[in-house]
Amino acid sequence: MKPLKESEIKALCQADDFVNGEPYFRQGKVTDTWQTETSLHAAVAGSGSKPYQVSVTLHEGNLVPHCTCPAHRRRPYCKHVAAVLVAWARVPERFVMGEAPAVLKPQSQVRRARQPKADTRQVQAEGLDKVEELLVELATYGLLSLSEAQVTRVNDLAHIVESHKLRRLARLVGQLGATLQAALATQKQLDEAAYAELLNDTWLTLQATRRALEDPAADPQLLDELVGKTWHESDLERREGERLVELAYESVTLDTGFTVDTSFLLSLTSGTLYTEKLITPIQLKKQPRKPSYTGRLEGTLGIYPGPEPRRVKLLDMAPEAPLTDADWQQAAACAGRSVAELFRHFQAVVANPLAAPEDYAFFAPARIFVDGPGVHLLDDTGQAIPLAEGWRVLGALTRQPVVAIFGRLAVADGALHLTPLGLVTAPPAAALVRVWA
Repeated sequence: MKPLKESEIKALCQADDFVNGEPYFRQGKVTDTWQTETSLHAAVAGSGSKPYQVSVTLHEGNLVPHCTCPAHRRRPYCKHVAAVLVAWARVPERFVMGEAPAVLKPQSQVRRARQPKADTRQVQAEGLDKVEELLVELATYGLLSLSEAQVTRVNDLAHIVESHKLRRLARLVGQLGATLQAALATQKQLDEAAYAELLNDTWLTLQATRRALEDPAADPQLLDELVGKTWHESDLERREGERLVELAYESVTLDTGFTVDTSFLLSLTSGTLYTEKLITPIQLKKQPRKPSYTGRLEGTLGIYPGPEPRRVKLLDMAPEAPLTDADWQQAAACAGRSVAELFRHFQAVVANPLAAPEDYAFFAPARIFVDGPGVHLLDDTGQAIPLAEGWRVLGALTRQPVVAIFGRLAVADGALHLTPLGLVTAPPAAALVRVWA
């Protein structure tokens, strides 16, 4: 194989995998290096009891990586692969040409009995124990003992927890690793309040995850969000005869290596807000994206357990039908009209300490007040809620009447704001104006 430049390696790997993998090379954790004309092979010492086996094969002009670590399934160019590629770029002479090193056969030729498969819940519980030990250590010693080895350990643990499908906890441990990595790299003092809040959130999520694992009657919402419960079609609540319109479409890339495409769907039948999602590892670049819908959807839904807006699967849908003025008038009739009700609903959502501190709202203002770049939505009582980044919709507001606005509710600068994602305009030009972030 031809040598690689480090810029090429960085382009292949996620940034944190390269940053975390390069120290493995410098610390001498890449061993047993050898090569063939079309492949590289090495062992990399990591958090497991045995070194991870890494190979990178050239196939039809493309590099195909493989690693035995848990994170490799979601991040093909994991930090162990990155470490091997860094070794190949810097010291290619260490990769001897030949075949795999000889492995001594065991003296006994008796076939070993197949080991019983580990219980998933037991493995997850052991992962929780490791996270608890880490949090106690960080809370006890603070940042006085912060070292590169400690940061590597936190990042290793984030990948392990992620491989056990402990979704929320994996994100928080990953944030801890990124925070500590930044502090170590820049030698700047951390925001102590933000760091303490992150530790607190991680501890709370840890205990909630442990309870969800131990309680057979755990809230399905907890199973889905905390433990990575996989729902089958037979688990879904079926609802027939639904008529849906899409109020917004959003694509977000998570720091855990996934892209989430979301359609926010309003039921014209019941006025209920749903979401349809497609979650894809970012390495699968050829994976088709979830479509955005421009017409009316009609058919049967499968509704997942979980918090509002509940996620759905489109089970049996007719081809999209053209949207009419009557459809948008019916949609606007489903919108809320009380700012006080928006506040009450938001408070109910965030009262759950495990819920994301945000909510979604579809609101029909009685009046829209524009003050420079600021836009405020008023109800019949004169109460107002400001639009975050209201300047994004000023052009639409001046061109045509807007009867309803869909967006995300969240607290910014100590006040509740609505971030617009879609605007419904009035007849005779009733339509949806999308607001892209």
